[in-house]
Amino acid sequence: MNTLAQNLLLDLKDKLHTIHQESEDPMQLAPKAIQMIRRMLETLTNKLLHQEIINVKDEIHFFKEIKPLFSSQLLYYAALYTMESNKPLASKKALKKYYNGQLQKLELFRAENVAFYKYYKTGDTLLDHIYFTRGNQNPCTFVNGFFFQYDTRIATTHDAILAQFKANEALQKYIEDTKSSGRKKQNPAIKPLHWTASKVGLVELIYALQTAGTFNHGTADLKEIVRYFENIFQMQLDQFHRTFSEINDRKTERTKFLNVLSGKLLKRMEDNEAR
Repeated sequence: MNTLAQNLLLDLKDKLHTIHQESEDPMQLAPKAIQMIRRMLETLTNKLLHQEIINVKDEIHFFKEIKPLFSSQLLYYAALYTMESNKPLASKKALKKYYNGQLQKLELFRAENVAFYKYYKTGDTLLDHIYFTRGNQNPCTFVNGFFFQYDTRIATTHDAILAQFKANEALQKYIEDTKSSGRKKQNPAIKPLHWTASKVGLVELIYALQTAGTFNHGTADLKEIVRYFENIFQMQLDQFHRTFSEINDRKTERTKFLNVLSGKLLKRMEDNEAR
């Protein structure tokens, strides 16, 4: 079991590194990470089901030191995806408030499980035989919202809570790094740009860019691109589907904005050649 776990852990780190290299966008990388970690957890737990753990020491080691390393990653990327998908398209002040609210949720979970949190952080082992061995579950109880896994052959009363602590620590670091990065980007020498053409023109441009597959090798969907532009220019493109429908229904010059852009660029080129 230890050899399998070590090999899977090395594979996990390598694949997570690759996923993060492919994209820095949590909305892109989190689903890939979740799918990959789920497969590894299934491999690990299936091995557990078919291999008898000889003694309590080995059982504690598995549920305290091995399984939480994988399940915490799964919990982290699931929470990351949920947090970023619910992030408001708003001002920096509103975003700061949102992230602070997420940190408060992490603190609330810690407060609700404060006794076990202290046990975990101090490296105590006195109650390991209760927390990290199977057979101690009461099917009618749960710990602060954590229902025990359906198959008690692959879960103990506290391995999931330990994994959540580890996931929350990673999530807290992500939030703090994101807030810090946001502050660093407030460079007074770089003035924000404002979209001063029409919103209809921007929608036309976005549809053209998405159709041409210019983002993420063509894998970015329309909603993601619209959201990105809204965030950059701090504006709302409400009912962009309807706007495009109106563009599509034009009797003449459907790509009006793109034609204007093309015309102006060609004129600039011609002017440069004439100099």
